[in-house]
Amino acid sequence: MPSETLSPERLLQKHGLRVTASRLAVLAEMRKQPQRFFRPEDILRAWMHDGQPGRISSAYRVLAELAQGGLLHRARNPSGQAVYRLAANQPALSRLRLSLPDGRELVIDDSVLRACIDQHALEQGADIGTLSLRLSVDENAPSLEKPGNPTVDRKIRAIFKD
Repeated sequence: MPSETLSPERLLQKHGLRVTASRLAVLAEMRKQPQRFFRPEDILRAWMHDGQPGRISSAYRVLAELAQGGLLHRARNPSGQAVYRLAANQPALSRLRLSLPDGRELVIDDSVLRACIDQHALEQGADIGTLSLRLSVDENAPSLEKPGNPTVDRKIRAIFKD
């Protein structure tokens, strides 16, 4: 059964983690925006908004426990602070949805490309969920296609827009 169809309770149990109100609240908040990176302060703010008591140290602890259990991916933003989002083994996180100038929508399911874009966005301090990209194909670049690995056939360059 794919992890995105499991209830938060079952997901925690599957990863060997005890079900707690704090862990459930973190997973619920992150499922609302699965491609966004959250800081511990964001989690504390969500807890306060929902009327759940909490401290910043609790937010750090719960995020670290969920990352250690494999449910969250941990990265660092440009200022070196730890940020977290749902782990990439959840299928929706490898998808890139692109709006084309003619109004069509293109969906690319490539976890390697997604990870690369995420890393560059983090380095630039961009919010992954609202990131605006312009992708261009360099037709003169040598092909990266290799026998048995036809997933990448052109060099794609992502240019971050303000």
